[in-house]
Amino acid sequence: MTDTSPEARKPRTPADAAQRDDFAPRSQPIADRIAYQRKTWKFERIGFGVLLVLVLLALNGLFSDGPLSRHSSSGRGQRLSVEYERFLRNGASSRIVFTARTRPSALATLRIDRALLRTHTIESL
Repeated sequence: MTDTSPEARKPRTPADAAQRDDFAPRSQPIADRIAYQRKTWKFERIGFGVLLVLVLLALNGLFSDGPLSRHSSSGRGQRLSVEYERFLRNGASSRIVFTARTRPSALATLRIDRALLRTHTIESL
C-alpha cells in the first residue's frame, strides 16, 4: 500500500532530508560536526581493539606466568635443558628448572654465573 497523501507527493527539500538523516550535519538545536564525530568513533573502535588485544595477551601470560611466558631450551645432545619464564616481574618469585641427563651413577655439576647471582636471589635449590 502506498501513501498518496499530499505530504507524501510533495518534493523533499534539502532541509527535510537533513532532518530525516541522522548523520547529516545540522545547525539546530545545536551545531554539530559529523565528520569529526565519525573520526572520534573510528578512534574509539581502534582503541577498544588495542585494549582487547592487550587483555588477551596478558591473560595468556605475556606480562607474567602463562603459556606465552614459559620457555625451555636445551644444549647440544639434549644433555642439559632449562625451563624458565621469559617475562619476570620485579620482586616476584619465579622458577628455573635445570635438568641434566647423565648416567645413573654419574655426578653432575652445575655452575651458575655471577651475573645471574647479582641480579637474582636464590631461595632454594
